[in-house]
Amino acid sequence: MKKKLGLKKGDVLIFSVLSAICILLFLVPLFTDGGDTVATVWLEGKKEKEINLSTVTEDYEIKINHCVLSVGKGKIGFLSSDCPDKLCVKSGFLSKNGDTAACLPNKVVVKLENRKEKLDAVAY
Repeated sequence: MKKKLGLKKGDVLIFSVLSAICILLFLVPLFTDGGDTVATVWLEGKKEKEINLSTVTEDYEIKINHCVLSVGKGKIGFLSSDCPDKLCVKSGFLSKNGDTAACLPNKVVVKLENRKEKLDAVAY
């Protein structure tokens, strides 16, 4: 006697519901307002500048300790540096929450974070 190894109606239903939940978890952040994107520029461990990338209207450049940063609407990145390996320039533009780029020889670090007006939750 051969056994059939197929999906039953209940299996298909469970698989469909779990698939829909997974798709929603990935799509919800795309359509929610994450607040203002703020770039924090650190020089030798001290906060040098904070730039609200959500309010930038025209591209401009900033020179910090032998590095040139390019700032645009919603993005920032190392344009040039005098460091030997140029990893900071190769990292490209930062545009998402948590993105970080650093030029270690020149001690310059750029980090992005979203700043919301209201609290989502409080954890203790």
